[in-house]
Amino acid sequence: MKKYILVVIALISSMLSVAQDLVHTSYSWDQNPTYTIAEEDKDLDMVGLKDYRIVEYGFENENEFYQYNIIHKVLWLNSDDRIERFNRIYLPYRSDSELLRSQARVVSANGIVQELDDSKIFTATDETTNRTIKYYALEGIEKGGFIEYLYIIKKVAKYKGQYLRLQENYKIKDSKFELYSPENLVFKIYPINSDQEAAEDTGVEGKQHLIIQKYDLPELEAEDLSAVEAMKQAIIYKLDSNKATGASGFSSYSDIAKNVHNFVNAELDKGDLSKVKKFLKEAAIDPNGDDESKIRTLENHIKNSIYITNTGGDQLSDIGFVIENKAADETGAIRLFANSLKELGIPFEVVLTCDRTEMKFDPEIEALNFLQDYLIYFPTTKQYIAPGKQENRYGFPPFEYTDTYGLFVKEVKLGKLSSGVGKVKYIESPDAAASVDEMTYKVTFDPEDLTEVSIDFDHAIGGYNASFIHPFMNLVNDENKEEFYEEFIKRMGDELTIESKEIFNEAPENFGINPLRIKATLSSSAFTDKAGPKYLFKLGELIGPQIEMYQEKKRQLPVENTFRKTYLRTIEITIPEGYTINNLDDINIDNRYEKDGKDLMNFISSYTKEGNKIIITANEMYDQNILPVALYEEYRTVINSAADFNKVTLILEPTK
Repeated sequence: MKKYILVVIALISSMLSVAQDLVHTSYSWDQNPTYTIAEEDKDLDMVGLKDYRIVEYGFENENEFYQYNIIHKVLWLNSDDRIERFNRIYLPYRSDSELLRSQARVVSANGIVQELDDSKIFTATDETTNRTIKYYALEGIEKGGFIEYLYIIKKVAKYKGQYLRLQENYKIKDSKFELYSPENLVFKIYPINSDQEAAEDTGVEGKQHLIIQKYDLPELEAEDLSAVEAMKQAIIYKLDSNKATGASGFSSYSDIAKNVHNFVNAELDKGDLSKVKKFLKEAAIDPNGDDESKIRTLENHIKNSIYITNTGGDQLSDIGFVIENKAADETGAIRLFANSLKELGIPFEVVLTCDRTEMKFDPEIEALNFLQDYLIYFPTTKQYIAPGKQENRYGFPPFEYTDTYGLFVKEVKLGKLSSGVGKVKYIESPDAAASVDEMTYKVTFDPEDLTEVSIDFDHAIGGYNASFIHPFMNLVNDENKEEFYEEFIKRMGDELTIESKEIFNEAPENFGINPLRIKATLSSSAFTDKAGPKYLFKLGELIGPQIEMYQEKKRQLPVENTFRKTYLRTIEITIPEGYTINNLDDINIDNRYEKDGKDLMNFISSYTKEGNKIIITANEMYDQNILPVALYEEYRTVINSAADFNKVTLILEPTK
């Protein structure tokens, strides 16, 4: 059973059907197009002259409720990159939709029209998803020319919350969204990242007709560390009420919570329950352990023994099949977790949310488009797992599902009966102390050749910093492990010789408890240059390349980081006999932003002297993922401090 089944509720059976003249059947483009580009736009690399999206709801055969989507665009292309990007127009080709009509044409700058027929529609296979795709191959596009395409698709109506972006990474001269529905079905449109409400055209007999039209819609450019897709102007449209029956609340979170609970907690037959108990016995969970240790052991057992796939199918959500065949889809994984946790007596809540980098979960709007991905929340530990994500582990769900809202579904019981109650709450992200990258260096110079240094290096990574590899180290073969460790050590520079290395806490069971730790002895001549009687030691390069943020234009978008994090760096340098360092104050950097007496982000480097040793600390911390535009310069100052430290060079001079 697919994820959609978890949240869908039946459209009220008495919904009124009326005789209709469907708009999509008569929609067409201009037979003799004459397109021009405004003088002020001629220096742009691309302009959308027309971007029309129409959604029409209607009935066929009395009770079959469909929607028809019209997509009609005219694009002016004025660069080779844009021409290459748009020389293929992909057509919707899915099992749940029907392509009713498609047209495409190329219009040259001097008005010559080349219409494409079906011979220009090609079929290919997406290598990632293995799905069949169809596309127009456009020929004869030239700089300053236009392409136009129009297609109409039919599919089973979705009316409980649809999200549609209107803004693009190019200027749009005329953007229009229209929604048609039978007059008894009242839809509502919610503007996102805009204050422009939909207008209602009351002149269409027997239909509701809503319109949002925008002229000269500006492009929204991506910026470093921004969630540009989530910040684009968009709309959500959904069915609000049925005037014929008085029904409303078609996307009610209350109903969704009950359906999610009923599916996840569906009673197992004796055979499947026995399989769950046997599966838990194999997990070897310590009955005397606390909730956290039990959850960790359970998650590792499930994700190490069950392959979780993105493909759907009823069998893959059947617990008996999942345990026997070691394969599950996301709903199968959720059900296995839920029934296992119930057997262990660990309270939990199912959470539905969405990727904050693609769409911001609005707590004021009840709509299915927000309910895309699943977490499980544990009230006793205040932590999350992502049951359907093989690569994530307890306490560190996908970062894009944190620092956003979600629908929390909690089980409530009344006697022998139980149900689900939903509440929208904020999903906190793990704090900066949970994801620490700690580096310790001990640097000594070869007395025979001061350009040669020996470095005792100790590097420990934990939390999100290690989540890309640590949870599945057991699946990496020895050759790839060696390659990974070598690349990891050499992040400070390629011109290093690894004399020896030792690895600690490699087993995946350590993730989130003990950091993955690498100790190595290194040698290199890349960090020191001779300049006459002096030596230049490139201290800052030890920490590896650092991000340096530039902003030529005024910042438009909030800063949006992946996860909160901490870097701890300690560098001990033994000064060679007969030499001194007089520019140690170059090390001192202190840039921070604090709120309510607490640092939200900082970079602080300093030093102390102990005899012939210099002990340097260069620590960096970011404890807030999303920052408003007003704080961009403060953020840029802090993050650029690491790049400034990266340039610090210490001058070793002979003592007089």
